[in-house]
Amino acid sequence: MASLLDQLSAMTVVVADTGDLEAIRKFTPRDATTNPSLILAAAQIPAYQNLIDEALRSSRRLIGDNAPVEQVVREALAPAVPVAADRSPAFGRIGGSSSSSSSS
Repeated sequence: MASLLDQLSAMTVVVADTGDLEAIRKFTPRDATTNPSLILAAAQIPAYQNLIDEALRSSRRLIGDNAPVEQVVREALAPAVPVAADRSPAFGRIGGSSSSSSSS
């Protein structure tokens, strides 16, 4: 017998409403939301600290050393979850398209 998730997936589009990238990897939804509360929740998970740090460093390089901290954080965290998730082949495309691209 199919699981409840499998049955639901047959009738509708399943999306993830979580900041937990491991849950997204496990359930492989078609899409995921990236609202600020979910990004905040993900930012507080110790396993994702390196992703947050990398996003902040990249943002600082992009907008400059003299930019206010609030601007650096806003620039860094808006695309943080989708960009990080796109790096993993298990995720596919998460959260739609990102308007910024980075080159390291």
